[in-house]
Amino acid sequence: MAIAARVINIIVLVVVAIILFGIVLYLLGANETNAVVGFFLPAARFLVGPFNSLFEIGDNRVQVALNWGIAMLVYLAIGIFLTRLLERAGDRRVGGGA
Repeated sequence: MAIAARVINIIVLVVVAIILFGIVLYLLGANETNAVVGFFLPAARFLVGPFNSLFEIGDNRVQVALNWGIAMLVYLAIGIFLTRLLERAGDRRVGGGA
């Protein structure tokens, strides 16, 4: 179970990093024809898809930062929850835990 928890942690960290990098690139107005930007922005857009129009705000930059930031926090919360769940299951399996 500990290995599964580590794998989930790594996946969540990668997802959060992609979204955070996407927010920074978008806010700074990065050139989308650049190869690095062309990879990270579409990846971030895909990951935050369900959160895209969560809040409609007049300033598009604020809207992206808010909606994508919420998506990042949701992914992080789900990852923490799953990791702790797996760690508890592993503790009980070994005979520890409460």
